[in-house]
Amino acid sequence: MAIDFLRPLFLLLLLVVPGLWFWPRRVERLGHGLLRSAGMAALIVAMAGPVWLSSDGPLHQVLILDQSDSLSAEQRSRAHQLLAGWQQRVGRNERTAVIVMGKDEDLPVDLAKALPERSWLQDPLSGSSLATALAMAERRIPEGSAGVVTLISDGLATDRRWGPAVQRMIRRGIPVETYDLGVQSRVRAVRLTADPLLRVGHTARVTVEIEGLDAASGVRVRLSDSSARELALSASLTKAGDGRVAVALEFVPRETGFLPLRVDVLAAEAGDAAEVLDTYLTTVAVQSPLRLWYVGDRMRQGADRLRELLGAGFEVTDGSGPQRAGESAPAGYELVMVDDRPAALMPEELQARIAASVRHDGVGLLFSGGKASFGTGGYEDSTLAEMLPVDFVQRTEKRDPSTALAVIIDTSGSMGGNRIELAKQVTRLAIRRLKAHDRVGLVEFYGNKHWALPMQSAANKIAIDRAIGRMQALGGTVLYPAIEEAYYALKNVDTRYKHILIITDAGVENADYESLSRRIARDKIALSTVLVGSQAHSQSLIDIASWGRGRFYSASDRYALPETVLKQATTMNLPAYKNGRFPLVGRGGPGWWGEVDRAAVPAIFGYVETQARPGAEVLLEVEGGGHPVLSSWQYGLGRVTALMTEPVGDGTAGWGGWTDYGQWLARVAARTAGDLRGFRYSVHRDDHRVRIEARRYGAALGVAPRAARLAAGDREGSPVEFRQVSPDHFMAEFVIDPQEELRLVAGGDAGDASTWLVAPARADVSAEHQVDPLTALDLATLARATGGTWVDATREVTVGAAPAARAGSGALTLLELGPFAALLALALYLAELAFRRRFRGPSLSSS
Repeated sequence: MAIDFLRPLFLLLLLVVPGLWFWPRRVERLGHGLLRSAGMAALIVAMAGPVWLSSDGPLHQVLILDQSDSLSAEQRSRAHQLLAGWQQRVGRNERTAVIVMGKDEDLPVDLAKALPERSWLQDPLSGSSLATALAMAERRIPEGSAGVVTLISDGLATDRRWGPAVQRMIRRGIPVETYDLGVQSRVRAVRLTADPLLRVGHTARVTVEIEGLDAASGVRVRLSDSSARELALSASLTKAGDGRVAVALEFVPRETGFLPLRVDVLAAEAGDAAEVLDTYLTTVAVQSPLRLWYVGDRMRQGADRLRELLGAGFEVTDGSGPQRAGESAPAGYELVMVDDRPAALMPEELQARIAASVRHDGVGLLFSGGKASFGTGGYEDSTLAEMLPVDFVQRTEKRDPSTALAVIIDTSGSMGGNRIELAKQVTRLAIRRLKAHDRVGLVEFYGNKHWALPMQSAANKIAIDRAIGRMQALGGTVLYPAIEEAYYALKNVDTRYKHILIITDAGVENADYESLSRRIARDKIALSTVLVGSQAHSQSLIDIASWGRGRFYSASDRYALPETVLKQATTMNLPAYKNGRFPLVGRGGPGWWGEVDRAAVPAIFGYVETQARPGAEVLLEVEGGGHPVLSSWQYGLGRVTALMTEPVGDGTAGWGGWTDYGQWLARVAARTAGDLRGFRYSVHRDDHRVRIEARRYGAALGVAPRAARLAAGDREGSPVEFRQVSPDHFMAEFVIDPQEELRLVAGGDAGDASTWLVAPARADVSAEHQVDPLTALDLATLARATGGTWVDATREVTVGAAPAARAGSGALTLLELGPFAALLALALYLAELAFRRRFRGPSLSSS
């Protein structure tokens, strides 16, 4: 209890109260002065707004009783005993409230009647939401009051959003005493995880986590659809470690749309009459098959044979007919397959359209074949060749011959200023054309010859650049000895080509350059000259280049630097298609193989020799030789995969007995295919609110998303309105019943392929019977964090004394004292008037 002021600054006026004894005139009687001062003081106090603060003292006790379906009969009975003990413990003056999670009919009648009037029975459809119960318990204790929360539960909560309520209790000093009923030991399916993208005809995998296995008996897991058709059945599972096991089940969806799944945990005994220990229900979304545009030629009925191999997961359209000039690839296909079709039947316009679709729209390209494909099919330097993850080495092999270059640079005084810099630039440009296996040397002449850089590998770029940078223009011009020095040095070098390059401003001495130049040419050493500076002509340098069977160049300024020709690359034809028996080695990540044994891939009988490009992923290669047979890489927004043999031809004739061939080829095609739905959707649920995000990419640029909710029976219901939050990011929000399963069909406003989306009811929580004990609320930690006590209630216990709550100030009550002070001031004023008129006491002056 305390007195406070709403406007305390008015109290400063009390300092002027003593002045009333002297103003407006001096007080002559003591009683008059006291009444006047007291009246003014009361008026000032009234203006300051005094208030009286008091708190509500009784302790608040709130009980949370768990009566959810996760409790066994024994646990319920123990909880009822604890409830009765709590009712006996609370004092008569304490304020109480009870929150029951579950069904009210589960409580004994005598206990139900004895509950406080302010009890609350939670909606049984909401499950055991400890987060909601703790939040309600915290609100039942008024702000500033002392209180205690008692929780009787097994800790299995259908959601994990109790953090905010616990933090508020810790801040307010509300202890939570917990009576831990323990977790009922039983086998249950606690989680089902499906592949993020399920498609018709493609192998789908779901992983089911089973909790509560014991060593005495095992279980089996059966996966079925809404019509009770069995999709998968696991082998017998037994206890592993902590009694938890994850089992992967695979099946092939048959239809596009929403597929309800039922997981039954069965007793291990065989037969249809096996006991069902637990059931888990969910729904998954299945997307439509991938659309493949097949373009072949050499393989007869290639599309039909490929369709049979790939199965129902692909809609194969045969586009193998003659392609007219100007005809482009059709739109709407996730994958284009060019199979053993020569380049002569693939117009440039068609190749350009395929390349643009892969690069910009995310379409996949599967390029395969043998004798009519790759370089042997005429694709050398074509648009498709630039996209492939392999180089064509079977057609021609480029050979870069070795070269030795001796550069003679004039560093005489006449080369001062801009000319020496031009000479350096010409030198660097010439050396840049050399490869690491070439050799280079630098000779400078300035009245004498000097090796600025002895003959060495052209790979020593730092040493070469330093040698060029050190050159300065000084001395006279003596060229002849420098040419001889370079000539004798090149005679001792073993390379395919030899070249002397003279760089000067043409101010050279008179000498017999013709004899020397012709002798150099006879030894198969080319002699070229470069005139630097603004001179328009130099006959002497032209003659030297002519006698030496080289070339004459002119570099008048830095914008006219010559491209020197030092050597000529050659090519050699190599074998094209390799015939024989070639064992293979499987490589690459597990995503390309799945359950297929890569060591069981049979040998092939023919392939096109290629070389993997840097950055490409090699998935199959020839054993020993290292030549790739299957290679893939990302190309723009799409993916390009190359198969260097015929998938349904002579090269893979030995794969007819490979039982996993169709499954593996379908996996390779699926990973290569693009996603032309145009939008990637995600659904987020939080209590009653749903947020749908759509991110636009690839071919959907300029297209707006659309979506519709499905009503009962998968009938199209209300549309979803999206708002644009960024150029390629859209969002929609609406309210939905947390218990309702949300089904959406989404796409784009341009008729893009539909995306099927499903968000199970209460996507952020667990069903009552599927709560994972690993995600349960730790009751001991909760009690310790709030300053309460934890009691192991798995055995017979009684409710003890409540933990000491922090001394709360109570619920504050405010009483305004200002009006009373104003009345007091009025009364004192009237008393002063009466005193002055009727009281005839002695004045201060007379006394």
